[in-house]
Amino acid sequence: MNSTFVMRRPRLVLAALLAPMSAPLLYVLATFAWSGYPASGPGHAGKLVDEFLLALLPPSYFLSLCIGTPVVLVLQRIHRLTTWRCVLVAALIGAVLGLCTTFWFSGPPGSHTPLSARLALSALGALAAMIIALVFCGIAGLPVMRRTF
Repeated sequence: MNSTFVMRRPRLVLAALLAPMSAPLLYVLATFAWSGYPASGPGHAGKLVDEFLLALLPPSYFLSLCIGTPVVLVLQRIHRLTTWRCVLVAALIGAVLGLCTTFWFSGPPGSHTPLSARLALSALGALAAMIIALVFCGIAGLPVMRRTF
């Protein structure tokens, strides 16, 4: 019996379309729920929606499709495509990209941004990438672990 996972095209396309939206949407919902936006008026909620549409979604889709797609294809090609591997690789890539973002916005390590802030952004990048990978794997129907028979 062959245990190789074969992705079905409709589920894969749906996963690729919906998963990059998951981390930004979770951020917006959490911000809306715990920040006082509902009590502070519609202007703040509008700004949050603009942030979601203009600042969070484009990089999430760009990075997910440009980096995540090759990762999934390589893991599938070498017959190692499982949820845990996708999440692990996504966490590593997200952490590195989060750290690179601090260099882009704040300059080299000796600049005004403390190391703790850089590490926090790296951890947030890893968390966002893990959320997106989990949603992708769930929608695509990837097995959690590789089964050997």
